[in-house]
Amino acid sequence: WGGWGTVGIMGLILLAQLFSFSWSFIVFHRIFFPQGNWQFSAESLLIQTFPGEFFAGMGMAIFVLTLVLAGALLVLGRKRR
Repeated sequence: WGGWGTVGIMGLILLAQLFSFSWSFIVFHRIFFPQGNWQFSAESLLIQTFPGEFFAGMGMAIFVLTLVLAGALLVLGRKRR
C-alpha cells in the first residue's frame, strides 16, 4: 500500500504544480517553514550561489526518484504477495 499511497500523493503534487506553480510553491514553504524564513533577498549568498534552475532541477530529481522508489515498492509488494 505504501507504493500506491506514494504514487497518489505524488500525483496530487503534480496536479498542484500544473495548476499553479506559484501557489503550490508558497503552500509548500508555508507548511515546512512556518516561521517564514524561506524568503531570501536577491543579494543573499544562497540565491547568488544556487540559481532557480538548480532548485527546479533538484525538485525534479527528487520527484522522479520518489516515483522510482514507489514503483520498486509496488513490484516488491506484488512479488511478496
